[in-house]
Amino acid sequence: MKTGIFIGRFQPVHQGHIHALGVAASQVQKLYILVGSANQCRSIRNPWTFEERKQMLQLKLHAERITNYEIIPLNDYRYSNTQWMSDVRATIEHFNMGSPVLFGHMKEGNDYLKWFPELQFKSIESQYTINATQIRQRMFDLKDPDMPETR
Repeated sequence: MKTGIFIGRFQPVHQGHIHALGVAASQVQKLYILVGSANQCRSIRNPWTFEERKQMLQLKLHAERITNYEIIPLNDYRYSNTQWMSDVRATIEHFNMGSPVLFGHMKEGNDYLKWFPELQFKSIESQYTINATQIRQRMFDLKDPDMPETR
């Protein structure tokens, strides 16, 4: 079975993510979506929990009729990229993904896409000028009721 992985924090999920996930899912039989920062407490940088982001993804993917995916939590390790990389590889092995295609969008801050030379990488070009940091900032500024309370 041809599999793929897409790694993201999805803080929050936006149309750029859904576009990229749709492109990735159309090229594999099963797409594993690894949701990063799953172990992080709410903060300005990570206002939504893993479960909340999982629900956002499920709702938006369902609306786009994307069904060939599984959502998996991925923890962060402060100052330990080696541990994080080990977790990604262990997840690939645990879920019997074989040699999945790594999908992503090359941009500043996405250096991790280069950390897995053993995987085939497929770049997905952005169709939107949107990014989650700007969305979070706007939601904070507007005191959006959908923005969780953070410390």
